Amino acid sequence: MKKTLAAALLSFSLLPACATNSGADYALNRINDLGDLARFNVKAGAGIGVQYEWTRMVGIGILYEYKTWAAGWSNRELAYWNQSIFYWGVFIQHYSETINEGIKRNSGSYGWVFGKEGGSVMELNDPNNPLDMINVRLNVMLGIGADVDLRLGELIDFVAGLFQFDPAHDDHHYSEMKTLEEPEEPAKKKG
Repeated sequence: MKKTLAAALLSFSLLPACATNSGADYALNRINDLGDLARFNVKAGAGIGVQYEWTRMVGIGILYEYKTWAAGWSNRELAYWNQSIFYWGVFIQHYSETINEGIKRNSGSYGWVFGKEGGSVMELNDPNNPLDMINVRLNVMLGIGADVDLRLGELIDFVAGLFQFDPAHDDHHYSEMKTLEEPEEPAKKKG
């Protein structure tokens, strides 16, 4: 009985794949959602500090890095990049990230900004994905260091994705993407 129930639940969880453009899109998007659960990297360069946060709004520590090199898993790819970071947090926090070379962004800048637009505002690192605000992060640096960012909101996106919902707005329709076609050769002039 338990095996039958487990098989039925597995079958029902795969049914939404039939509603997509292709089963391959569904599978690739679920794999990508699992890859979104964490960002981690090791780094070396001029930097010192510790950052511990629980959500993108609340944390503690101080961290400064200037043009440090980092390598690791970021935004669905293994990559390396050069970054400058300034972080402060005493319950409320602010994280400022500048990517000098390599990838476009790691986590992006976020946190409380004071005096902006006439008051205090919460800057989101990814306004299109509010689930990225739900995380736990530890970032340590003393010449060499490591940064581990567990993005717990992406677990919600993965589970919702099993049923064809995409609250993170990061699913793609790979089967609909255009392929590059060979350019046509120009017609020869008669004459």
